[in-house]
Amino acid sequence: MKKFLNILKKLINIFNKIEEIILVIIFSIMIIFSFLQIFFRTVWFDSVIKYSVLWTGFIAASIAALDRKHIKIDLIGRLAKGRFKSLVLLITNFFASSACIFLSYASVNYILKIEKLSTDPPPFLNIPRWILLIIIPFGFAVIGLRFLFRSVKKLYNLIKNEEDEKDS
Repeated sequence: MKKFLNILKKLINIFNKIEEIILVIIFSIMIIFSFLQIFFRTVWFDSVIKYSVLWTGFIAASIAALDRKHIKIDLIGRLAKGRFKSLVLLITNFFASSACIFLSYASVNYILKIEKLSTDPPPFLNIPRWILLIIIPFGFAVIGLRFLFRSVKKLYNLIKNEEDEKDS
């Protein structure tokens, strides 16, 4: 079991690094096209910028969830202590995970039923809009899984009566 967990941690670390690299690349593209838009006023530059903002937002939100820097409504979590705090954090992480996974499911349905069947012209470079929007379900799924993993870890710590290294 320990070997499996070590392999899983390594895979997650590789995924996190890839995610950070993609964020830097997309953010750089966004900056370059924003600068070029000033001089060339090409219509499809707007689309590149619009979709790169969408991708940057979801990837950055995923990294924020990983680093526990996301927006939280945690008045009870801040006031609670000990095992009760762990229980509150378990519940809030589980509900955040459930919401993200539901939004991922809903966005997959939207893309399959509306965008994939759309006859609108592609925004730029003949890339269909549904491909450009695929970050929405993927982003929500990654964020949801991060919250779910954190919930499982909180549950494990509650059962084993252990403290978490990061209590949030």
